[in-house]
Amino acid sequence: MTAGARPPVNVRQEMLAEAMETSAASIPCGDDVSAVVEAVRPFVDASFTDVALVQIGGDHQESFFEAAEKEVLPALAEAFPEYP
Repeated sequence: MTAGARPPVNVRQEMLAEAMETSAASIPCGDDVSAVVEAVRPFVDASFTDVALVQIGGDHQESFFEAAEKEVLPALAEAFPEYP
């Protein structure tokens, strides 16, 4: 290894950390329903007919389903009435 070079393990860890930050920045998280609607919009514009809403983390499944039923799905239906 040359002087000043980072060990491969450190490079890999840095790459994974950067990938997670980049992914997190592009995925709507939390309770901002409008962020979910806006994240779905490009897919609707591209004629996708299905999208997946996914809760990451097992501790919040029930609250996710409740929010999806009461807030997110109605907001999506209102924003995109052409997709029942």
